[in-house]
Amino acid sequence: METPQPYSDIFNRLLEGRVSPQEAETLIEWMSHDEQVPEAKAMILAQLERVISNETGASDLRARLEARLPAILAASVP
Repeated sequence: METPQPYSDIFNRLLEGRVSPQEAETLIEWMSHDEQVPEAKAMILAQLERVISNETGASDLRARLEARLPAILAASVP
């Protein structure tokens, strides 16, 4: 399932440090809904893959992050 463009744009601006507090609230609200967890996970994992793709030991780090991501996302859902 593909992430709706407005949320993807807000997420990318968040990573660049160019997001308003209102946009951050919108993104948090969207990501907190159970039905959005797969899309949220995909966006986060895509960014993590970009960050660690040049690192040595990247596959080990990616595996550890993927193992912890469900618990992180579950903790953010009320």
